[in-house]
Amino acid sequence: MRSDLRCFYILYAARYIQAAVTVLLEPKRKDFLEMMVHHIVTIGVVYVSYFCGWNRVGVVVMVLLDPADVPLHLAKLCKYTSEALEMNIWQFFADRLFEFFAVLFFVTRLVMFGYVCWSAHIESEQYFHLDYAAKLCVLLLYLLMVLQLYWFGLILKVAMKLLRGQGAEDIRSDDEDEDPKLPMIYTVSQKKRPLNQQTGTACNARCQDECFLAYSEPYTFTDLLYDLAPWPWESLAVTMMGNQVPALRLGNQLSTQRVCIVARAHPGETCASWVMRGVMDFLLSDPEAQACLEQLAWLIVPMLNPDGVAAGRTRTNLESVDLNRHHHDDAAAETKGLRAALQAESQRGELLAFIDIHSHSKRRGIFAIANGNDADRLVSLLANRTPLLDLQGTNRTETRPQDVGVGRVAAAAQGYKYSLTIESSLCARHLAIGGEHLLLQDLASVGRAICFAVTDLLYPENEPVEVICAKGDDDLDEDADAAEDEGFRVFTPE
Repeated sequence: MRSDLRCFYILYAARYIQAAVTVLLEPKRKDFLEMMVHHIVTIGVVYVSYFCGWNRVGVVVMVLLDPADVPLHLAKLCKYTSEALEMNIWQFFADRLFEFFAVLFFVTRLVMFGYVCWSAHIESEQYFHLDYAAKLCVLLLYLLMVLQLYWFGLILKVAMKLLRGQGAEDIRSDDEDEDPKLPMIYTVSQKKRPLNQQTGTACNARCQDECFLAYSEPYTFTDLLYDLAPWPWESLAVTMMGNQVPALRLGNQLSTQRVCIVARAHPGETCASWVMRGVMDFLLSDPEAQACLEQLAWLIVPMLNPDGVAAGRTRTNLESVDLNRHHHDDAAAETKGLRAALQAESQRGELLAFIDIHSHSKRRGIFAIANGNDADRLVSLLANRTPLLDLQGTNRTETRPQDVGVGRVAAAAQGYKYSLTIESSLCARHLAIGGEHLLLQDLASVGRAICFAVTDLLYPENEPVEVICAKGDDDLDEDADAAEDEGFRVFTPE
């Protein structure tokens, strides 16, 4: 045997011995047994073909088994990158690479390797008699062929998911000992109260898994892009990661009354997105938003910090800038783009209201933070629209020099008449609903109330506010008789 061919044999055998050891050390997958058998059989083929002189068969097998691994590992790399960065373009590359891998696997490991098995078993008998070593080699080849058929069946399952519009993923990733009856670490019901409360040590039989506990229901950048897909939007800035900061312009853009609502300057404050989701759902699809849309021009920035959200940050973007401390300077592209948009708004009309939506980790319920008493009327109107707002807990902070970069302070400096921060508790129980946890629909209802309260600013201060109560609509949580008793003007459409 040539020295270069001997070197190739030694390196190939070493590679599969290392792979067999690695399989024993890694978390066990569903195909652990099949993978272990594959590595042992491959090592057997290498050694038998080497010592018994079946070098041509051994080399051809070694060459055919490896090419399909290249696009497979590249597809996995793109898949993991897509999950880490939450960018759909990487999932697109992963799907295309998987398609190429499936075709290459079929050609090399089924068609061509199948011919090698047939030739080693049938054609070889025309030239020489098969001894015990040769028969052992043929048996090992057929065992490898059975394993290739098994894995091709898994490939077809993934291919079916691709055809149904789902992304390619490794269906072997579940544990071999997975128990479908294994209890979850925590359970949250969004349909009924109270929240299930569990005490004790959180444990999971799948000890190799990485588990994350969330304050509240997550809302990712991918979720936002999915929600915005049916609607035209513009980009205020391009972030360090290459993401765009989306913004919606809604309502009557010829109106002289301009409103801006912003959320997720702090990426860890997920409740802010659910309040903003209520704002968007109301303005984009609720017939009762007609008056709000006709009288006001709305600038909606649902996620100011997409990089921070995608990377799992709590307060900063990828450049470690706290956006809610730098609305006044050029430290971050996100706030620089928002400030430019607000300056453009000032050229189009009167800056009526700026609302920055956040979440709070210490205080209970939903409350407002204002610049002194400047936004008292807006806070009162919001309290009239939702019982969830803690009116007495309003924080009327006097503006300090170090607050110049805070969103509501910077917006007031640009000329917004009413500038406000809305805070919602991340996980504390809310006294206004009987000491129970806020549900997603509770947070969304606050977003709806914000839209109504801002529109109420257009009415004279002494004029009663009109409350719309649609027949059979319980979502507003407003009883018409009770509203009239409180001095509201009630209108019930036919």
